[in-house]
Amino acid sequence: MSPAHVFEPDQPPAARRRLLLALLLATLLHLALLWGLGFAPLQQNVERQPPQLEVTLVQTPSAEAPDEADYLGEANQQGSGENRQRQRPQTVLPAQSAAPSEPAPVAVAPPRQTAQPPGALPQPLAQQAETTAVHSETQPQPEMPAIDAAELIRRSHDIASMDVELGQSLQAYARLPRRKFISASTREHSYAAYMEAWRRKVERIGNLNFPEQARAQGLSGSLVLEVALLPDGRVASVEILRSSGYPVLDEAAKRIVYLAAPYAPFPESIRKETDVLHITRTWKFVGGGTLTTEN
Repeated sequence: MSPAHVFEPDQPPAARRRLLLALLLATLLHLALLWGLGFAPLQQNVERQPPQLEVTLVQTPSAEAPDEADYLGEANQQGSGENRQRQRPQTVLPAQSAAPSEPAPVAVAPPRQTAQPPGALPQPLAQQAETTAVHSETQPQPEMPAIDAAELIRRSHDIASMDVELGQSLQAYARLPRRKFISASTREHSYAAYMEAWRRKVERIGNLNFPEQARAQGLSGSLVLEVALLPDGRVASVEILRSSGYPVLDEAAKRIVYLAAPYAPFPESIRKETDVLHITRTWKFVGGGTLTTEN
């Protein structure tokens, strides 16, 4: 419809005013709708962090690759130790070099001080205070950098990781077995009962296999022997702590230990707290062909 048809000359003035008001309101309504609507592009997370890969720096590379790796490093390294739980290798910090020795101070006579008025500072202290005040006025104060929430979270994670590694580094060795050392003076019931059964078996086998050379020569002597046993009763090691002075008696004692093996497995009370049991006793060979063990 053209404007000529909208505003006809024969229309009354009141009708024209109503028509103009309706057109004005419609125009304002369309402008309000266009002003309120907006278009925004979809926000995509383009700053995705790539997956992180943790690599342990190797201190002493090895030529051969380990069969089962605990950590990822830039080179091969064969681990060592006896701890049952794996432990991250720790970096050994180099010792700080000792500071060069300072020359001995030369005694200087103090300057003569003039009389100061009551309440005044001594001259050296007054000069020092004045220098400090001037330096603090001329030296600009550094501004503390702002730290956002992401940086605080990262630092807290780093501190937590350092605490875990520090707790692990307090262990004496990696994968260290639990060892128990007992002797004839041990009073713990479970260990004392096990050692008594071990003693009876050793002396019975030892008297049946007394060294013939020692019997023929009438040799007598005593030695201190330490026997290490595994939980299933097998012998882990035999060590002579003090020799009898006769190699034939020392070797006979070690041979008797292996002849009497395997020994009784550890009872549950010992097995739950001991991986290797060390028994130390004094072995006495009597020339007549008798073997006894005591403290």
